[in-house]
Amino acid sequence: SNVGVDLDLATNAMTPIFRGGTQADGLPAGVLYATNYAGSSGPTINANGEMVVRMPLEGNVNPGVDDSALFAWSASTGVRLLLRTGSSDLTGFALKSFFPIGNAGQNGSGGSTGLSDSGWFVTNASDSNPKTPTGTDYMVIRARVFGAASTCAADLDGDGLVEGSDLGIMLG
Repeated sequence: SNVGVDLDLATNAMTPIFRGGTQADGLPAGVLYATNYAGSSGPTINANGEMVVRMPLEGNVNPGVDDSALFAWSASTGVRLLLRTGSSDLTGFALKSFFPIGNAGQNGSGGSTGLSDSGWFVTNASDSNPKTPTGTDYMVIRARVFGAASTCAADLDGDGLVEGSDLGIMLG
């Protein structure tokens, strides 16, 4: 079966995060994490140990329509549903696909390219907008999925850092 685990090396404790064939968090009864990884993405993990992953779904789903979802996980929040194919909550049109940008790639300072240490996540996506010539909109979506807005008054751009961009905002 399909299992993702949280491993605490200090205590040698492992906790399953996603287990194939079990109820998918935040979705109706009978929608399960798939028992294979076909259609999943590698996890996008930041330096805080938070992750976002695209997981295939099975059970009470319509294949090719609403059979994958994007989930966020951290030790403090547990698993949370972010997006599901077939949903029109984000753009008003049914989502066709989304694939995390960067996956477990590195940004040059040890962090993920798709999930920042301040909790911002990036994914590309498409939806079924009938108002476009192809019937599809293609987009890049950025959302804060972890952490609250900055609590430091000097962090004017809200990226979790006090740096030159904040000085630029202050100077106008």
